[in-house]
Amino acid sequence: MQIDDVQIDENGDVAVSIIADDIYSKNSTQRYQITLTEAEISILSRGAEQRRRA
Repeated sequence: MQIDDVQIDENGDVAVSIIADDIYSKNSTQRYQITLTEAEISILSRGAEQRRRA
């Protein structure tokens, strides 16, 4: 799996494109795009910070 591209739009939303090996075909890959809103990133960031403190 590799991160192919990261884009941030004017609202602060982040889109991450990931290329991963296909689980059914040996020589194929699949591209996935995950979009997180600014609010979702904030929630993830707070969770990671809390884990560091523990």
